[in-house]
Amino acid sequence: MKFQKKYSAGSKEQLGFLAAVQTFFSDIITYRSLIWEMSKMELKAQYKNSFIGVAWLFFMPLINVAIWLLLNNGGIFNPGNTEVPFAVYVITGSTCWIFFFALQDSLSKSIVHGSHQFLLSEFPRMVIMCQKVATHLVTMILPVVLCFIVLFLFGIPLTAKALLFPLTLVPLLLLGFALGLLLSLLEVVAIDLAKALNRLLAALLFLTPVAFAPDRPAGILGVLVKYNPLTCLISVPRQMLLPGAFTLSNVYLVEAGVVLLFFIFSLRTFYAAETKIMERLSV
Repeated sequence: MKFQKKYSAGSKEQLGFLAAVQTFFSDIITYRSLIWEMSKMELKAQYKNSFIGVAWLFFMPLINVAIWLLLNNGGIFNPGNTEVPFAVYVITGSTCWIFFFALQDSLSKSIVHGSHQFLLSEFPRMVIMCQKVATHLVTMILPVVLCFIVLFLFGIPLTAKALLFPLTLVPLLLLGFALGLLLSLLEVVAIDLAKALNRLLAALLFLTPVAFAPDRPAGILGVLVKYNPLTCLISVPRQMLLPGAFTLSNVYLVEAGVVLLFFIFSLRTFYAAETKIMERLSV
């Protein structure tokens, strides 16, 4: 794809919050074909030299589940009352966790690992970030399919509320996107701090009910799990796939609203810092 005019980020430094959202969607619409082509190129590059190819996306969640099962069967780990087979509980929780964490992790390294592309691109740098999101969504198809297969094998039927599963993943998508944008900027100006924050986010896995019931931890750990925003953001999508009634609690709705505002803030920050980040990379 050729561009008649070299893109300049300078004009976006003074964007307001609403203007940043409008610019974001305008970039997606204008460069949607480029985003898709870049995603296909990255997917081919990722698995070109892999012996098992995209099948690796099946094995990774299974390995994760196997580790938790071994810990549970060995008496090292007690997940509490999960109300469904432990393997089902872990695979549904892990799918939601990977959906969030893998996205922010990929985005956070986009600028540093692709500095040449960021410096020389003749299109908005946000397009590159959107391409990473598109690639992530494609790679998540197989883990989600695996999740449905496990549900089927354990005889857990999907109900009508399963149709809400993609919708309830949106807050996790926006949160991962927002954190990825901000951490990608931080990777350029303060790499040590960015790495520390990324590891802190990874450690949240042990404070999020991915492999244990939310009411299982006690004491200080129980308090941390209770007030961890990811507890609700991951528990609700899981509820869409498991038996039983569900309610979109006020806590979930409030957290979803806060995530939306945080996402808008991250867009505004990324556009405002884009020029300075490019200057820092060119030094």
